[in-house]
Amino acid sequence: MYMIHILQSVVGRPGPLIVEYDGQMIIEKCFTITDKHVDNLYDRIKNFKYSRIEQTTDTSFILVTCH
Repeated sequence: MYMIHILQSVVGRPGPLIVEYDGQMIIEKCFTITDKHVDNLYDRIKNFKYSRIEQTTDTSFILVTCH
Protein backbone atom coordinates (compact mmCIF):
# COMPACT_ATOMS: atom_id res chain seq x y z
CA MET A 1 0.00 0.00 0.00
CA TYR A 2 1.30 3.45 -0.83
CA MET A 3 2.00 6.00 1.90
CA ILE A 4 -0.64 8.44 0.58
CA HIS A 5 -3.35 5.78 0.89
CA ILE A 6 -2.36 5.01 4.46
CA LEU A 7 -2.43 8.71 5.35
CA GLN A 8 -5.84 9.12 3.70
CA SER A 9 -7.26 6.55 6.09
CA VAL A 10 -7.54 9.26 8.77
CA VAL A 11 -9.55 11.77 6.71
CA GLY A 12 -12.55 12.92 8.74
CA ARG A 13 -10.91 12.36 12.11
CA PRO A 14 -9.97 15.15 14.53
CA GLY A 15 -6.51 16.65 13.91
CA PRO A 16 -3.70 17.32 13.99
CA LEU A 17 -2.14 14.92 11.49
CA ILE A 18 1.36 13.94 12.62
CA VAL A 19 4.21 11.99 11.05
CA GLU A 20 7.44 11.27 12.92
CA TYR A 21 10.59 10.76 10.88
CA ASP A 22 14.17 10.39 12.04
CA GLY A 23 13.53 12.21 15.33
CA GLN A 24 11.49 15.07 13.90
CA MET A 25 7.76 15.68 14.01
CA ILE A 26 5.99 16.85 10.86
CA ILE A 27 2.62 18.28 11.87
CA GLU A 28 -0.34 19.41 9.79
CA LYS A 29 -2.45 21.49 12.17
CA CYS A 30 -6.21 21.17 11.73
CA PHE A 31 -9.43 20.57 13.65
CA THR A 32 -10.68 17.91 11.24
CA ILE A 33 -8.34 16.15 8.82
CA THR A 34 -9.32 16.63 5.17
CA ASP A 35 -7.81 15.42 1.90
CA LYS A 36 -6.12 18.81 1.59
CA HIS A 37 -4.35 18.31 4.94
CA VAL A 38 -3.18 14.86 3.86
CA ASP A 39 -1.95 16.25 0.52
CA ASN A 40 -0.11 19.12 2.26
CA LEU A 41 1.65 16.76 4.65
CA TYR A 42 2.40 14.24 1.92
CA ASP A 43 4.07 16.95 -0.18
CA ARG A 44 6.39 17.66 2.76
CA ILE A 45 7.40 14.01 3.34
CA LYS A 46 7.12 12.25 -0.03
CA ASN A 47 10.89 12.27 -0.66
CA PHE A 48 11.87 10.91 2.76
CA LYS A 49 13.67 7.56 2.69
CA TYR A 50 12.00 4.96 4.90
CA SER A 51 11.40 1.22 4.97
CA ARG A 52 7.82 1.22 6.28
CA ILE A 53 5.07 3.41 7.72
CA GLU A 54 3.29 2.51 10.96
CA GLN A 55 0.24 4.10 12.52
CA THR A 56 1.00 4.98 16.15
CA THR A 57 -2.28 6.64 17.23
CA ASP A 58 -5.59 7.49 15.53
CA THR A 59 -3.97 10.35 13.59
CA SER A 60 -0.23 9.88 13.86
CA PHE A 61 2.31 7.78 12.01
CA ILE A 62 6.00 6.98 12.10
CA LEU A 63 8.22 6.47 9.08
CA VAL A 64 10.68 3.77 10.07
CA THR A 65 14.06 4.43 8.48
CA CYS A 66 16.34 1.81 7.00
CA HIS A 67 19.52 2.71 8.95
